Amino acid sequence: MPASQRKLCEFPTVGDSDGWAVTRQGDIVLVKFKGRMTGADGARSAKRAFELAGDDTVDLVGDLLELEHYEPQVRSDWQRIASPHKKQVNAVCVAAQKSLVRMGVQAFGLFVGIPTKVVGTRAEMERCVLDLMSRRH
Repeated sequence: MPASQRKLCEFPTVGDSDGWAVTRQGDIVLVKFKGRMTGADGARSAKRAFELAGDDTVDLVGDLLELEHYEPQVRSDWQRIASPHKKQVNAVCVAAQKSLVRMGVQAFGLFVGIPTKVVGTRAEMERCVLDLMSRRH
């Protein structure tokens, strides 16, 4: 497959049930949320993201396009867990369509103090990833 047709980020697969998955590709930690997220999901997914980051400086990229609902604790747990690591995160780029999810992502970025961009499609997210990658070189 030509490089122009390859996806920049291969997001982890989330099964048919609601849930989340986190993986890392190079300097990017990829997060995917799907369905309904409970408070416990927030803490577990955030801890996993920063375990994968280790001591490295990374960008966080999230696919929340299939996220239907999240409990408020999900965002507060992400904020609490990410705050001590904020110097490790250059930027956050998240694709989400639901307005409450988009506002929650922006609130996360403001609270933690990490530059955050919210886009509405996977194509926009791919452009955001290209921009993040170009800043690193």
